[in-house]
Amino acid sequence: MANHHFGNIGDIWKHLPLCEILAIVQPARYWETHAGSACYDLSHTPGRDHGIYRFLRAAPGEEPLAASRYRALLSEMPKRAAEPAVYPGSPHLAMRCLQERGAMFIFCDIDGSSLDDIQRAADDLHVPRDCVRCVAADGIASIFEQLEKLNDEEAARTFIHIDPFLLHAAGEQGMNSVELFCEATKRGAQVMLWYAFDSPTPRRTDVWDLFRSTSAAHDLSRSTHNLWAGEISMPGVTASQLPDISLAGCGILCANLTDPALAACDALGRSFARIYHDIRFADGAVGQYDFTTACDL
Repeated sequence: MANHHFGNIGDIWKHLPLCEILAIVQPARYWETHAGSACYDLSHTPGRDHGIYRFLRAAPGEEPLAASRYRALLSEMPKRAAEPAVYPGSPHLAMRCLQERGAMFIFCDIDGSSLDDIQRAADDLHVPRDCVRCVAADGIASIFEQLEKLNDEEAARTFIHIDPFLLHAAGEQGMNSVELFCEATKRGAQVMLWYAFDSPTPRRTDVWDLFRSTSAAHDLSRSTHNLWAGEISMPGVTASQLPDISLAGCGILCANLTDPALAACDALGRSFARIYHDIRFADGAVGQYDFTTACDL
């Protein structure tokens, strides 16, 4: 298992909007750059208590979280003491959301055990083997190579989930995750890029400087490509508090999605932030999250 951060708050503000987007746009293809495993054995840690376990406790009383596709899928996972015993990663969630549509999947990861887990999950979900391709290679280069093979109509029906460990890290072809986002956006694909910002690094200003400079170089515009970003962040958090919660903020940058999909993400983000309104750390500091839709491109 290469990902030890599953179920933390960053995962929730990735999978929550992802499931809703897929349920609305119903793409013919789902491609992912850094897939991880399909499922993880779920247990309590400070980060998960702050993430998935808080969501499970609070979501039933908070619309639209209660009615979200993500919560519905969580409720169907195997249970232990009335709680999910397994946390579904994005490959599992994507296959669940799209399996009835006959979608084609490409999952990239350099960890072979994660790819084996995805294939086992696909078999368990009865997704035909010829609909699932697991690629043991650099995800940025591999997805860009596949993107180049699509015509415009095919690209428009393709959803690309970019989930990098580091935004600046270049793949085998010298392209980083933000450049792939821009290339896919120009081709008309539906794209979601997940990103994080901590204190002191990478600062949010550094992340957005990278977004602005790269999008300008690719001649992207907010209006033409329906660019949208939704962020949760904890103002004033100190570095000493971060180890227990994993990050101070994260966001999703989206392109070419429908207005109903973006409206759903906006509503989920505002609702998600509300379940953290009463959070306080051991030292008395407020741990409340804010939600903003800021797309300064």
